[in-house]
This record gives sequence, C-alpha cells and structure tokens, in this order.
Amino acid sequence: MTKRRLERDLETLSNEVLAELDPIERNRYLFVAQAQGKDFWIERLNETCPTEQQGETLAFGYLSLHFAFEAVYDLHTTVLQFHLLERQIWAPIFEESDNLPSAEDREQASDRADDIRAQYTTLYIAYHGNRRFAEDWLGIEFETWLATHKHGSMVIDLAEDTLDDPTQQQLAEEWALEKPEPFTDEPIDDPLGVLVDRCYESRIAEFEYLSGRSYSG
Repeated sequence: MTKRRLERDLETLSNEVLAELDPIERNRYLFVAQAQGKDFWIERLNETCPTEQQGETLAFGYLSLHFAFEAVYDLHTTVLQFHLLERQIWAPIFEESDNLPSAEDREQASDRADDIRAQYTTLYIAYHGNRRFAEDWLGIEFETWLATHKHGSMVIDLAEDTLDDPTQQQLAEEWALEKPEPFTDEPIDDPLGVLVDRCYESRIAEFEYLSGRSYSG
C-alpha cells in the first residue's frame, strides 16, 4: 500500500474502521503519520486502538522502529567500509603520480579485489533485503520506514549512489555464484536475488522470534 493511499485513508476512515485495524495495519498508518508529522492522525490511531491490542501494537511498532534503525546502521557502515576498501586498494597505486605502481602494489590490489566485491554484495543484499522487508512484509514504503531515523534518507542516497555501478554488480553476481558455497548444481539466473531472498526471510524470522508471534500465516 502506497504512502499516498495510506494518507488518504487516514483522512477519510471512520473511527469504527480504525478500531478494526490489526497491529500490522495500525503501524503502517502510524509510520506514515509520524513521517508526515501529523499528530492528529497519531492521536486518532492511538485512541481507536482496542485495549486488548495495545500491548501487541506497541511491541510491533517498537520492533519495526528497531529494525529500521538497525537497517540504517548496517547500510551506512557497509557503504563506508566499501569506500574505505576502495581507497585502501587503489591509493598505493595512485598516491605517487611520478612512479609506476610496483608489482607488489598491483598484486596486493588484485588480491584484495575479492574483498571489495564481497562488500558490494553485502551492501546489495542489505539494501534490497531490507527494502523488500519494509514494503512487502511491513507494508511501509522503504523511504518512509527509514525516515524515522534522522539520517535515514541520507543513508538511502549513499547506498543507492554506491550500488549504481553495473560493473560492480556484474562482479558481485559472479562472486555470489562462487562464494560462500554453491547454491545448487543447477544454473541460477539471479544469484544476487537468491541472497536477497535469504536476507528477506531472515528478517521476517528474526522479527517473529523477537515478537514471540507469527505474522506470516
């Protein structure tokens, strides 16, 4: 459900309908209300929450925020580590413009190229796995979800700028087929997609484990 649709619903739905929302649905509206700074919407959503659902709704909302903040941290640190690796790999080659890189420098750069492919793959999986978790499972737009963190929008921009590299993506796909282990004996058209699926499923499993409830049935 899009943010615009949620906003329209908050403007038009009656208190009786809002009272029938389950914890997942209520938190979708709460995230949009918080992102828009609509205190009146937040008050309506809280006031119409049935007493017997208040504890679960609060716990679900807290976990949703926790996972959003965790996603921001993971994406940010992975982006920074990726660019640090880039500098560490290529700086020895270019720092002295008057001299050609030594054979040792070139060998070290080649040896560590695998590290940067792995880091790009990690970023790709974290970005797309968390986006899918937010939009397909929580039902919240990724940008709205991470906007609950003051640096969320900035981190999304950094991650997207870093991932916008077709060459690195192709190398990451090759790396994903080779490591950490073959997925299957059959050819795989989308090896990164397999890893994103695993991330998405692990996010759901962790959320349900921490909440003590199953929401996937």
